[in-house]
Amino acid sequence: MPLPIRALATRFDPRRVGSLGLWVDFSDASTVTLDTSSPAKVSQVNDKSGNGRNMTQTTASDRFVLGTINGLTCADFGTAAASTVGMNFSSISMFEAHVVCTAEGHAGNAFDDYNALLTGSGGGLQGQAPFNRFYPAAAGGFGTPAQLNATSIANMDSTGNQGIFPTMASPCVFQMWQTSAYTGVTRFGNDRGIASRAWKGRVGEVLVFTANLNDDSRRAIRRYLAYKWQITAAIP
Repeated sequence: MPLPIRALATRFDPRRVGSLGLWVDFSDASTVTLDTSSPAKVSQVNDKSGNGRNMTQTTASDRFVLGTINGLTCADFGTAAASTVGMNFSSISMFEAHVVCTAEGHAGNAFDDYNALLTGSGGGLQGQAPFNRFYPAAAGGFGTPAQLNATSIANMDSTGNQGIFPTMASPCVFQMWQTSAYTGVTRFGNDRGIASRAWKGRVGEVLVFTANLNDDSRRAIRRYLAYKWQITAAIP
């Protein structure tokens, strides 16, 4: 009898890939600390990579609540106007990011300008209006060469190298890699605390690597995340 889909995910450990610098998994309740608010908000989520980059938020009003993606617990930033809600962690140089997420609450099915997910002094990952596309952003603006792959209901766009959300609110396995690192990445959920550049939507799991992986490793990570979060279009 075949193993259940989520049982397959437990057989893969991202730490075995090498160069894993940050691993945040909101579905792992043992890593998430909640405050005493009602509803409870996340004050800390521990890094599972072994590098001690625990994400924290000391300001109660800037904490987010928990939600679900396909039945698993995730971070929920909501769909309201942008804010300073997010978390901080110790600096990392990001060559690759692999994320399970949704993008929600954007007018006309398009990102708000600079809707940010992982950022720092040397750039990061942000959505850009007026397109429903998710670009890597250099410190000086968009356009840093990178390979992106966003898989949800549909696959990548026709160019094959710009991540898109065909349905903005659909869970997606998003993968980004490039040959030069974004340095000084320290912020999750908005652009270094800039109120007009906050994430809208949900995030289930984040894997950040400090060196480039090979295609087999990227495929293994995509399958692991897809099986675990039941995003069937991302499994190939």
